[in-house]
Amino acid sequence: MAGAQTWYESYHQAEEALEAGEWGQAVRHLNDAVAQKPDSAMKARTYGMRFVDYFPYLKLGVAYYHLGQPDAALQAFETELGQGAIAAAASHNAELLDYRTRIDEERSAQEAARLERSRSVVTENMTEVLRAEADGEFDVALGAVVRVLAVEPDHGGALSAQGRLLEAVAALEREAGLRERVAALVERGRRELSAGDARHAAGSFAEAQQVLPSTEVGTLLTRAQNDLAAQLAETDGELARDRLVSESLARALGHERRGEWAEVLAEVQAVLAIEGGNAAALALQGKAIEQRTRVDESNRVAATVERLLTQSADLHAAGDYEGALRAANRVLTTQPSDPRALQQIASSYARLGDRLLTEDEAPPVIVFDAVAEAGESLVSVTSPDFVLSGRVFDGTPVEVVARVDGEEVPGVVIQRHELEGLWVSEFTVGVRLASGAAFFQVLAIDAEGNTTVAETTVEYVVPFLRSRWLPVSAAVLIALTVGSLGLARFRRRRRLLRGRFNPYVAGAPILEQERYVGRRQLLDYVLRRICNNSVMLYGERRIGKTSFQHQLKRCLTELEDPDHEFFPVFVDLQGIPEEKFFATLAMEVFHELGPKLNGLQPHVALAEGEYRYREFVQDTQRLLAALQERSRKKIKLVLLIDEVDELNHYDPRINQRLRSLFMRAFAERLVAVVSGVAIKKHWEREGSPWYNFFQEIEVKPLDHAEARTLIEAPVSGIFGFEEGAADVIIERTRSKPYLIQRLCSGLVDRMHEEKRQTITLDDVEAGCSAEGL
Repeated sequence: MAGAQTWYESYHQAEEALEAGEWGQAVRHLNDAVAQKPDSAMKARTYGMRFVDYFPYLKLGVAYYHLGQPDAALQAFETELGQGAIAAAASHNAELLDYRTRIDEERSAQEAARLERSRSVVTENMTEVLRAEADGEFDVALGAVVRVLAVEPDHGGALSAQGRLLEAVAALEREAGLRERVAALVERGRRELSAGDARHAAGSFAEAQQVLPSTEVGTLLTRAQNDLAAQLAETDGELARDRLVSESLARALGHERRGEWAEVLAEVQAVLAIEGGNAAALALQGKAIEQRTRVDESNRVAATVERLLTQSADLHAAGDYEGALRAANRVLTTQPSDPRALQQIASSYARLGDRLLTEDEAPPVIVFDAVAEAGESLVSVTSPDFVLSGRVFDGTPVEVVARVDGEEVPGVVIQRHELEGLWVSEFTVGVRLASGAAFFQVLAIDAEGNTTVAETTVEYVVPFLRSRWLPVSAAVLIALTVGSLGLARFRRRRRLLRGRFNPYVAGAPILEQERYVGRRQLLDYVLRRICNNSVMLYGERRIGKTSFQHQLKRCLTELEDPDHEFFPVFVDLQGIPEEKFFATLAMEVFHELGPKLNGLQPHVALAEGEYRYREFVQDTQRLLAALQERSRKKIKLVLLIDEVDELNHYDPRINQRLRSLFMRAFAERLVAVVSGVAIKKHWEREGSPWYNFFQEIEVKPLDHAEARTLIEAPVSGIFGFEEGAADVIIERTRSKPYLIQRLCSGLVDRMHEEKRQTITLDDVEAGCSAEGL
C-alpha cells in the first residue's frame, strides 16, 4: 500500500523509542515490523547493501519488562530463543539472559517480601487477637483472626481463636435474643393485663419467667395469677373449682393436639391459679414453653443467617473483606455447611489475602488532570496563569513537591481522603508562565519513602486571533485534542482494568448523583408536591427507596425555590426501638442542621436518655423558629424517614403521637417523606392514623430505558455488551435495580477473571443461573 512503512523502518523507530524510554510506542512499532517480517535474523538486509541485526522479540521483551508486564516479557524472550538466530549473537543473547535473570531476581525478591509481609501480618494480628479477646472486644478480635487466616489459612492459633470467638459471639447473640424475646413477652403481658385479659397475661409472664427468670417478671406473674384467680372466683364461685380445673385441662389438651401452644399456656393458667401445684398443668405449661422456644429460636436463627449472608455479600461488594468474613463465619456457628457462607468465605479470603500481601509495596501513582504525561506531546495554553492539578494514589497519604524548570514551586495545595483502603491525594499548583515552554516535575513521596516522579511540558503561546495561520492552527489543535482524548480514554481503560474496576453497587444505597440512574419522573413528582404535602413511598424490598431518599435530600438541598427554603434530614429507623423513636428523630435533626441553628441545643432529656414526644415537640418549635430567623423565605423542615415499617411494631400510641405532630400549629413548616414496604393499616385503637395525612406513591421497577442505562452506562468505554445481552438482563431481573446491580457486578468480576471486555449472552445466562434468576 502506498505510504506504508517497511519492516526495517518500523524496527528503526522501535529502537529509537526504546532509547527514549517510550515503551508503548516501541511495542507498537515492533508489532508492525513483526507483522511484515516475523523471522529474527543476524545481518538482515534492509535496502541496498545495508544490514541490521533483527531481533524484534528480544526488543519486545525489553519493552514489556519496562511496562511492568514480566509474563509478556518472558514469553517474548522464549519466542526469540525459539527462533534460534540469537544464539550466534553473543551481545544480544547476553542482553536477553540478563533481562531474564532480572525478572527471576525481582520475582524472588517479591516472594521474599510477600513471605516477610505474611509473617508480619500474622505476628501483629495474633497479638491483637489475644488483646482484644481478653478485653471482650470480640468483633475486633475476629477482624484480626481473619487477617491471619487470609495469609496463613492453616494457622493453628488463629483457627482455635476463631472457634472460641465465634462461639462467644453466638452465645452473646443467643442471650440478646432471649432478652429481646422476654422483653416482647413482658410488653405483651402488660398490654393483656391492662386490657383485663389475665389468662393470656399470665401465660406471657410464665413463658418469660421460664425463659429468663427475674424478680420483676415473677412479680408480674403473681399479679396476673391473682387477678385471674379473682376473676374465676367471681364467675364460677368456690364450688366450681374441680369443674374449672377439669374443663381447662381438657381445652388445653385440645389445643395441644392442634399445636396451638399459646392457647395451651393460657388455659393452664386457669388451672394453676386454682391449684398452683397441679402436675398435669405444670407438665403442659413446660411442654408449651419448650415448643414455643424451639420455634422462636429456629425463626431467629433463620432470620439471623439471612441477615448475615446479605450483610456479608454487601460488605464484600464494598471491598470490606474483613467485615464480609466476620459475617459469613458467624453463619457457620449455626449452619456449619451452609454453601452460600462457604462460597462467600472462600471469595473474601482470596481478596483479603491479595490486599494484605501487596499492601504498600508499590510506589505512588500520579495522574495529571487534562495535561500530557511524560513522553507525550506538550500542551499549549493561551493564558499565562496556569494551574497544574492531578491526583496521587497510594496505600498511604503522600507529600507532593512541584518544580518548574528545576525550581521548586511554593504553595502546593493538597487535599487527602481515603477511599476503600486507598489514599487519594489531590494536588493543585498555580504558576504564572513566561512565553515559551515550561518543564513541570511533580514528586510524590509516600510514608514508606517510595517516590514517583511525573513530568509534563506546558507551552504558553501568545494568542494571535488575527493571524492568517489561525485556521491551520485550529485544525491542528482539534486533531491534538481528539488524539489526547483518545489516549486519555485508553489510559483510563487500562488503569481501570488493572484495578479490577467494578462500578456496580449491590446492596448499599447510591449516594453520589453521578452514579444514580432513573426515577426522574418520580423525583419531579415528589418535588412538585413537597411544599404542601407529605408523601409515603412504598414498594418491595431493594427496589431503590433508600437511594431515592438520598437523591431527594440532595435535590432539596440544592433546590432554588422562589418561595421556600428546604431543610431535609434523613432518618433511618431500622432497628430503632419505639422508646428511642423521638430521640432518634431529634438526634438526626440536630446533627444535620446544627451549623444552621446558631448554637441551639436539644432538650437536656436527650442526653439523659429520657427524651419523649413532649420534648420533641418543644425542640421542633424552637428549631423551626431558629431556621425561620435565618431565611426570608418560608421554611420547610423535611423529615426523610426510611424503614418506616418499624412503626408497625410500635405501640399504637406512638403512631397516634406521630399523627398529632402533623396537626400542630407548626405543621405548615413540617413535611415528611417516609418510605417502607408496607404500613400496617389496622390499629387496635380508634382514630384516624397518621398515614391518612400522606399521599401514597408506589416505587416501581425501572422502565426499560432507565434499566438499560443502569446496565450499560457505568462501564461505557471499559466493557461492552453483546447485542441482546442487556435485554436479557432487563428481562431476568424484571428491571429491579438491586438485581441489576448484583448481576452486573458478578459479570464484571467474571470479565476481570477471564481478561475479556465483552459480556456475552452466555455470560449473562451463567450469571443469572448463579444468582437464581
